[in-house]
Amino acid sequence: MEKVFIVLLILLFPLTGFTANHYIRQGATGSADGSDWTNAWTDLPSSFVRGDTYYIADGTYGNHAFTTAESGTDYITVKKATSSDHGTETGWSSSYGDGQSFFYADPILENGAVLEFRTGYWILNGQWGSGSDENNYGFKMAPVTYTGRRHMISCPPSNAATLQIDHIQISYVAMVFPGCDLSYVPYYDYNHIGIYSNMNTYTGGSFLLSNNLFKGGNTNLAMRGWTDGIIENNYFYWNWSTPTYHGQQISPGRSCDNIILRGNMFRNSKTFVVGAHHTNYTSNDDWQIYNNIILDGTFTSIFGSGDSGTIDVVWRWQVHHNTFINTNNHAVKPCNISSLDNKSFAYNNSFYNCSNPRLDNSGFTANAVTHNNNYYGHCVNTINSADETSPQRDDAAISPFTSITNEDFTIADPLYLGINTGKDLAATYDTDRAGMVRDSTPTIGAYEFLGAAEPDPTGTLTPYGFASETLVQTGGGTIVINITGTTLVEAGATFDAIRQDIIDGLSSNKTAEQEPSGGEAVVFPNLPVTSVVRTDDDTITITFPDFDGDPYPEFDLFASEIWGMILPGSAVLSGQPITLAGQALIISVDTGPAQTTGSGIRFHKDGKAYRFHADGVRITSEP
Repeated sequence: MEKVFIVLLILLFPLTGFTANHYIRQGATGSADGSDWTNAWTDLPSSFVRGDTYYIADGTYGNHAFTTAESGTDYITVKKATSSDHGTETGWSSSYGDGQSFFYADPILENGAVLEFRTGYWILNGQWGSGSDENNYGFKMAPVTYTGRRHMISCPPSNAATLQIDHIQISYVAMVFPGCDLSYVPYYDYNHIGIYSNMNTYTGGSFLLSNNLFKGGNTNLAMRGWTDGIIENNYFYWNWSTPTYHGQQISPGRSCDNIILRGNMFRNSKTFVVGAHHTNYTSNDDWQIYNNIILDGTFTSIFGSGDSGTIDVVWRWQVHHNTFINTNNHAVKPCNISSLDNKSFAYNNSFYNCSNPRLDNSGFTANAVTHNNNYYGHCVNTINSADETSPQRDDAAISPFTSITNEDFTIADPLYLGINTGKDLAATYDTDRAGMVRDSTPTIGAYEFLGAAEPDPTGTLTPYGFASETLVQTGGGTIVINITGTTLVEAGATFDAIRQDIIDGLSSNKTAEQEPSGGEAVVFPNLPVTSVVRTDDDTITITFPDFDGDPYPEFDLFASEIWGMILPGSAVLSGQPITLAGQALIISVDTGPAQTTGSGIRFHKDGKAYRFHADGVRITSEP
């Protein structure tokens, strides 16, 4: 009866959603079944299982065509193994996850690809990486030679352009051509593309390209027929262009619609950042381009039509909150459009040290770009600020950025005219490049201004009238505390509640064991809170009582002490503890008779004579 019941359960509730992990490691010598790190495959397997994950260890691997048939919406994940994410512990060594997986292939696949996707629902994830250094990514790929057509990734390849490819995610992959190297010149007669996707018949959707490095191709990303794609947080570094093989960082065409391009770095670009094409006579519609950095380069235009002789290439692009530095020529140029219903918009962009940062679509359809609330700092030649009702222009501006050299484009200059002068846009643009929320008066450019960095609060301790043991004993001496860079907490009950905290901040260089009648043992534990007075917003006065009689224990030093203080964070609005400059030197006079004179107290210590002056502060040696 139990067996029948189990069979019925299996029939009624089949086992679905079960996924497994598999392992790939160069140099593995086990059974090569991919079951663990000892028995790993030594290269990518010929077939994959939908829903499963394939971990790759450090090493060098060959080319591969991903052809596993789709099964509903089940993804196949191929990811770099790391110390924190590597599946099974069986056979694992930390040395398998502390470097790169390098796809380095020749002979290459048909049409020049290192990797190619012929089906959809794949995730290729190198797990880590950032910046322009190709060795700083989990996955890296390059062809062995560059003679001939070369693509790092094809989806689909050009000989399979009738395939429909959907749901491809590629992250943390460095795709490297040496196009920024002058020795590369002999190879400029070949088409070199980072990711190539040319679907001629169908439209592919839901692509995600994030945190990748595209470097040195003539076109680093060629895309046809994409919809609903996201290209975010990538680093596009160098591209080149020749009369035979035109260059742009990104080349969309044939109805590449509803694309989000955000948070990317484009550096040393040639001809276009995005140069759109009118492939098969269809426009590229409704791009959202924001929070990008465009640094250096030589352009025909930066975002716009790459087919200037064709009408209706670019429709309804939104270009907002980007930062342009050291660029030239038109920032947004859709060229000719048949109806102003399809015009583009450019708000809250920051241009610094740019030549001809134009937004007027010069020579083509008038008013094809509506623009306002842009910043022009230290720019030259044609500037369209006069076309805007709320521009911010500063021809003599210095760089407002934290460090262009270190690629830190946050705003450091509180005098930057773009602060709080941007236009309030749709919710899509409410978050800046660092994830900070913009308010209704946003900062122009990719980053919100967070306020000038405040110096750390500082303070001083000034003693008066008790630097000798005798004067402390009789009371009346004071310590005055002055602070800058913050203020004290509010007077009254708030301050009164933390006066004991202030007393607890006093310290001596002698412990209670070393000086059983000294500051740590007698003075500090017995100071009444009423001795602590908030004189004003940045001043505290502590007045010492008589420690030579009731109700306080007697203060009596065997050796001199130095008193100091850390003002607790609870006493100030910044909440930061402040180590006060200055100190009180309390000198024991028990080793020699003290003599009162008109200019202070003369005493001996350790066989030497000293004078504690009547100003209560200075101690000098005597002959």
